[in-house]
Amino acid sequence: MKLVTWRKKRYALGGCIVIWAALLLALSPLAKTDLTYEVKELNIKTCFDVLKWTMLPSKVAWAAFLFALFGVFFLIPFIVTVICYIGIIRKLVQASHRYGNGQKTRSIWLAAIVLLVFITCFAPNNFVLLVHMISRLYLEKSYYHIYKLTLGLSCLNNCIDPFIYYFASKEFHQTFMQVIGRKDGHRAGGAIEYLDYYFVVVDKKV
Repeated sequence: MKLVTWRKKRYALGGCIVIWAALLLALSPLAKTDLTYEVKELNIKTCFDVLKWTMLPSKVAWAAFLFALFGVFFLIPFIVTVICYIGIIRKLVQASHRYGNGQKTRSIWLAAIVLLVFITCFAPNNFVLLVHMISRLYLEKSYYHIYKLTLGLSCLNNCIDPFIYYFASKEFHQTFMQVIGRKDGHRAGGAIEYLDYYFVVVDKKV
C-alpha cells in the first residue's frame, strides 16, 4: 500500500509523457529511414523487415540503438511484469490458505495462466532477436529464420488472450450456458463462482 501516494493524475500524466518521449526518441532513426527493401531473387518488396546498414553511421551506433531497444523497451518491462505477477500470485496464495476462499484459488490459476502465456509468447522472440543482433553485429552470422518462427508466438498472444478473458468472465459463462440450453451458470451441487473483478489486477495491457 506504500504506492497509493503515487496514484495521482499528475504522476500518471508525467509518466506517460516520459515514456512516449523516450519511445519517439529511440525510434526516430526508423522514422527518418526508408524501410522498404526489394528482394530481387523473389521479386518482392518488404517493409520493416530488413533494416539497412546506412540507417545508422557506425557499428557502435547500431549496437547502442538495438541494445537500448531490447533493454529499455523489453527487458525492464518484462522483468517488472513478471515480478508483479509473481507478487500477486503469492498474495493470493497466502490469502487462499488463510481464508480458504475458492474464488481466490481460481484467481491464482488465472494469474498463473496469463503469466505463462505472457512469458511463452514474448520471451522467445525477443531473446532470439538479441542473439540475432549480437551475431549480426559481431560474428556476421544470422538467426533471422529462427527469429521469424518465434515471431509467430508473439502474434499467437493476440489469439490466446480473448479465450482467457472471455472464458473467465461471468457474462461469457452465462451466455454460453444459455446457448447450450441451461438457464443460468449453476451446476448440480452448488453455484459456480466466476471471476470479474480480477482482471483489473492481472490485465497486462496497460
